[in-house]
Amino acid sequence: MMRSSSFSPLSTSTRHTAASPIAFRVAPLDRIPEDALESKPDCKQNSLIRQSLPVLPAVFLLLHPTAASALPISLESFQSGFSQAFSLIFLSEIGDKTFFIAALLAAQTSKFVSFAGSLLALSVMTLISVVLGQLFHAVPPGITNGLPLDDYAAIAAFAFFGFKTLKDSYELDAADNSGIEGELDDAKDAVASSQTVKETTRWAQIVSTFFLVFAAEFGDRSFLATIALSAAQEPVSVAAGAIAGHAIATIIAVLTGSQIAKYISEKVIGYIGGSLFLVFAITTAFGIF
Repeated sequence: MMRSSSFSPLSTSTRHTAASPIAFRVAPLDRIPEDALESKPDCKQNSLIRQSLPVLPAVFLLLHPTAASALPISLESFQSGFSQAFSLIFLSEIGDKTFFIAALLAAQTSKFVSFAGSLLALSVMTLISVVLGQLFHAVPPGITNGLPLDDYAAIAAFAFFGFKTLKDSYELDAADNSGIEGELDDAKDAVASSQTVKETTRWAQIVSTFFLVFAAEFGDRSFLATIALSAAQEPVSVAAGAIAGHAIATIIAVLTGSQIAKYISEKVIGYIGGSLFLVFAITTAFGIF
């Protein structure tokens, strides 16, 4: 079919662009109101629209009922990892060597110095543990033949710590706190051999406390437990829960001092901690199978 020779892009209501085959309508000039041609864009209104654009995704998440499910970390998984890490680390730190180091330094320097240096060291150690736990996720599936190596390692670690802690607690007498007393003696030796108390400035004392607690925490049970938790749970939730557990335990140590050792039952804490390890091993296994 032949087109009319009088065809002109300006005389029709459709125009095709070279960049896109989609046609759009252009109203004839005689149909556009004169006030529309003479009006100028509202700069303030355009600026307000541009400023509100970054807020639209947040508004969408609030208004859309299923938008939260698309987030990288769900609220349920965050709560699970946070609660497990918090409870396990808190119980592991009560009566631990680093617990008593913080208590002793609070009495010999200041509560602020002891809390700041201890929590900073424990937080850094927690992040290292979480990273080490996440290395299990980096193992190529071809090497493990599709097996969840990270979950298997977490189950093995939880089961080992659980049975060992329960066994040690069962063999203790009700009034036997030799384990906690040994941790207290080790903490006294560590503080006495350090330069923390001898430092003249507060910043130097915080730095010295950091290295003292960091060295005492490395390779500890809570350090290994955080690695196992990170291999089985969301790393962000594990890090947040573990740091929160360290913070609460350190606050108790700083405020109460080493005298709290008289009121801590090593047998009871061992039973609770060992049971938690086994519960986490079972729940992780159910998540696989």
